[in-house]
Amino acid sequence: MNYFDFFGLEPKFNINGKALKLLYYEKMKEFHPDMQVNASADEQAEVLRMSSINNEAYKTLRDFHLRLKYILSTYYPGNEPPSTILPQMFLMEMMDMNDDLEEIKNSNDQTKSDAFENQVLDTLEKMKTEIENVVKDTSVEEASKDVFDQINEYLLKKNYLHRAISNVRNEKDI
Repeated sequence: MNYFDFFGLEPKFNINGKALKLLYYEKMKEFHPDMQVNASADEQAEVLRMSSINNEAYKTLRDFHLRLKYILSTYYPGNEPPSTILPQMFLMEMMDMNDDLEEIKNSNDQTKSDAFENQVLDTLEKMKTEIENVVKDTSVEEASKDVFDQINEYLLKKNYLHRAISNVRNEKDI
């Protein structure tokens, strides 16, 4: 089931969070299992399924990154799935970053570790701002394949950088 259709929303990259929450509550009232106590077992099972869809759809659409990922998986144009290959330039930058990370691990310097994590978080924030500007006021149907490819690249880079942060944090815990 398409989550935008479920809530009666136009597929957009940016949505009104308050309006989404109201639609979620309306559906919650409609599909809450406690409201179907006297229904048949089949009807109760269907209400439970719809309630589950309501929860998952709301969770997905309210979160910017989950929404982008959902849109990419649901609306990506063409017959081929989006690429899973990161740009060569980014990979070269990540090789340098991994060297820095290895140096930090070996030095056991908390200040360097914190600085590295802050640098990656700043990079992530800049990337998020850039992609927000790309999708700003754009409906999914109006978006070109280039927009979808930029979203895909952003999500791939974001995942890579989150793993780098996770590596730094894991080193702190050891």
